[in-house]
Amino acid sequence: MNNIEGSIVAKFGGTSVATKDTILTIVEIVRRSLTRRPVLVVSALSGITDALLALSRVQKRLIKRNIRVISEIHRTLINDLFSDREIGAEVINYVDEQLRKVEDVVRRGNLTPSDMDELVSFGEIISSYIIAQALQANGINAEQVIASRVIVTDDNFMQAEFLPEETERNARSILRPILQRGIVPIITGFIGSTKDGQTTTLGRGGSDYSASIIGYCLGAKEVQIWTDVNGIYTADPKTVLSAQLIPEISYREASEMATFGARVLHPRTIKPAIQKNIPVRILNTFN
Repeated sequence: MNNIEGSIVAKFGGTSVATKDTILTIVEIVRRSLTRRPVLVVSALSGITDALLALSRVQKRLIKRNIRVISEIHRTLINDLFSDREIGAEVINYVDEQLRKVEDVVRRGNLTPSDMDELVSFGEIISSYIIAQALQANGINAEQVIASRVIVTDDNFMQAEFLPEETERNARSILRPILQRGIVPIITGFIGSTKDGQTTTLGRGGSDYSASIIGYCLGAKEVQIWTDVNGIYTADPKTVLSAQLIPEISYREASEMATFGARVLHPRTIKPAIQKNIPVRILNTFN
């Protein structure tokens, strides 16, 4: 595997990483895709980003209680997912370590936009570790990659833009050796870092954007967005029963739909894909 061109980048959102069944589905999707050199980008567990953001607003005496709630969500998943108790305990220790860092950030008080980005980054850091360990436990070589090592951005905290040249250089130097060793990188969505190493986020829904950025940098054959619908519809299929699935749509049309409120794609997601003419597919983890 001397070339990383032609990899697929597959992004899995919060609902796709929330339960044992959905994570085992991811394992099988990856197993079927191994010959295509998959690169995974994952979101935080469903609801965790909001829970982390809420920590910045709670009274100090309630911080530990709220963090325990976040911990319990992860512990329940981990206990369900890992039959090997030793592996499960190792993953729980990792989660506890990250949540101690969360508490350190929250206790600073009067959090700046930079602090907020650091705070919410832990959702993806934790989920990417869980997914990497789940793949390993099922016989697939996988390695967590925290995107702040790869995606370089400006300092527009909470809504950062990536810097193409620096990011492409990092993606090739960090991800190429992993792929060449036959290992599946599990990359944190949503986050990056400034040139001086401060954690940034790409805005809400930014994991889709992360996947497109990684696809751009690797010259991927395809970017896949795995979600809870079968693709892009003429309207929200959950509220409009007559909504029709659109088999194929231009980059421009998809971008316009996203800009005007279609939630299946982040409005900025497809910009890097357009620049390198990379197809973006919407797929349903549950179907």
